[in-house]
Amino acid sequence: GYIYTYNKKLNRLYIHCLQWPDICQLPFHGLTGRIKYAQTLHDGAKVDIVKTPENVTNENLNPRFPADAACLKFMSKPDDTPITVIECFLNS
Repeated sequence: GYIYTYNKKLNRLYIHCLQWPDICQLPFHGLTGRIKYAQTLHDGAKVDIVKTPENVTNENLNPRFPADAACLKFMSKPDDTPITVIECFLNS
């Protein structure tokens, strides 16, 4: 599961990964175009943001990747931290 926290002053969303995802790309609904950069908090490693093509609609899109979702591409599970936190820098 995941816990989300938001820092209004810094305009950053923090995704606390309580369980590492089984798939390497994970969608977060309602965040399309809202995340400009993402990184792991413990070491600053970049987390890739998978862009959904603009001409894709919910009718022809894989259900795992809804049109309103930002998909984060995860790396292999870090060994040195029990709960990985992804820091997302949001667009204003």
